[in-house]
Amino acid sequence: MFEPRNDLERLLMAAAKDPDARPAFIDAALAGELAVATQSRDQGAPPVGVPLQDGRVAAAVFTAPERVAEVFGPEPGVLLGPARQVLHWLRNNPVVLNPGTAYGVVWSPSDLEMMLDGVETQVITKDTKVMLRMPAERPDGLIDQLTKGLTNGDAVSEAYLMLAHRSDQPEPTLMLGIAPARSWDEAMAAVTKALTGFEFGDMPLDLMQLDDSPLSQTLRTGIVIVQKS
Repeated sequence: MFEPRNDLERLLMAAAKDPDARPAFIDAALAGELAVATQSRDQGAPPVGVPLQDGRVAAAVFTAPERVAEVFGPEPGVLLGPARQVLHWLRNNPVVLNPGTAYGVVWSPSDLEMMLDGVETQVITKDTKVMLRMPAERPDGLIDQLTKGLTNGDAVSEAYLMLAHRSDQPEPTLMLGIAPARSWDEAMAAVTKALTGFEFGDMPLDLMQLDDSPLSQTLRTGIVIVQKS
């Protein structure tokens, strides 16, 4: 039986039963500490890997340091640190929270990206219908943060912001259309840096690479963030 060891685990149990409780759990997790199971007690040892059903290997992370020994025994080490720092270190690969227990979750790299930066990278399929419009309430804080972070750099040549209603999502999102000056990876890195520390609230931000499509043309009529000749 899973007996909660701390408030974070109580929030995790609540989130498992009630989707409306999940934001409170994520907020608490990011504000607290997480324990990484490492392959040895040596300093700098890599995290313990847990194979997933799709063949990927996820880093083992726990909501309480005592759970590492409960699941893996005394051999692994335990690295306890601020959750944001821990997840930033592990963000390029999946993370499994509380493997081998009754209450846990798997976070993909895009999940971690969304949690840490409020930025979600997704592929919009041909079957996905997207309706764009200007937001009823202008997100001035987000606009200022993006403008300051992207205008003086050289990674983005164009960027526009609109509100998006997607057929594959129940709630609207903000959508930022970007034309990279050189590469998409450099543009993404610039956006991530520009948004470091920004609090998004309940509405995530989707990124889309601008091209010659009708959707991109509509995005270019939105709020101008960057427009270099």
